[in-house]
Amino acid sequence: MLFLDYDNSLKEFFISGKPIENYKSETINNLITNEHCGAVIQQYLKNVRISGIKELEEVLSNREGDGNKINCLMKTKDVEYYIFGVLGEPFPNDNGYWVLNLGNSFLSFITLNIYPSISRHPLRVNFYIYDSKLNRIDDL
Repeated sequence: MLFLDYDNSLKEFFISGKPIENYKSETINNLITNEHCGAVIQQYLKNVRISGIKELEEVLSNREGDGNKINCLMKTKDVEYYIFGVLGEPFPNDNGYWVLNLGNSFLSFITLNIYPSISRHPLRVNFYIYDSKLNRIDDL
């Protein structure tokens, strides 16, 4: 099973912007309704599943609810935009290249790994950009 390594975050490789943890706040943003916040967070968790909960703790004051509805209150942060990055699958479907990978793996097996088995997959990342009121602006 693949786990996220929170000690080696990808956030440091971004040229501009700061991680949300750098913006401290304990007040509630009353401009974002509970329903709107819940819809955005539910969509984010649908993509990242349980791995996104740690990041959400930085922006949510209260997160609770069942699987169908999330009650949440956004903390007030002095930011103009929120950018949610969602990494793609670590081992995506090869779209038919599994035959080549199988041949490569078989060759590696019969040569006792003298000929190494190699498989490459491009990294897929989606970025969702929201304004300070959690209105979706753009996707990259």
